[in-house]
Amino acid sequence: MRDFDSFHYHFTTMNNQENRPILTIKETSDLIGISVSTINRLIKQGKFPQKRKLSTKRIGFLRYEIDQWIEGKERI
Repeated sequence: MRDFDSFHYHFTTMNNQENRPILTIKETSDLIGISVSTINRLIKQGKFPQKRKLSTKRIGFLRYEIDQWIEGKERI
């Protein structure tokens, strides 16, 4: 039973974007409703938060920076 509880906790945490401080580019895309290629284009133009290197093979976005970007878009 303990293994199931551990798996369930890990699985729900991995899939709960609202409580995670770091999002993948796909999660970010799904959250804000724009494509990954558009996000990359906006990053190059300096109009979107920068990706953060999490490890040698992983990158992500800080959730609070994405939230701030969304708030800024709502004011326009």
